[in-house]
Amino acid sequence: MPLMADPTSSPGARAPRHSDRIWSNWQARNPSVRLSEISGFKTTNHPFVEVTLDYDMDFFGIRPNATIREKFIFDWALDGMATIKTA
Repeated sequence: MPLMADPTSSPGARAPRHSDRIWSNWQARNPSVRLSEISGFKTTNHPFVEVTLDYDMDFFGIRPNATIREKFIFDWALDGMATIKTA
């Protein structure tokens, strides 16, 4: 059996699941605020440009550009996991 076919023996598959769990637990502590928070930078070099919900995402002609606020609606699922639904 290939290594990645067995999730119990795939160390590389555990890290993303653990990160998702930590993120979900953090959101669950204050969902009304944390499901609409965003932070970070759109650039890796100076000058750093901060990302906000009003940041205009460029889809390079594949679809019309839109802000993060317009395109993503954060929804709290019944199982306690945060999911992102496209508008």
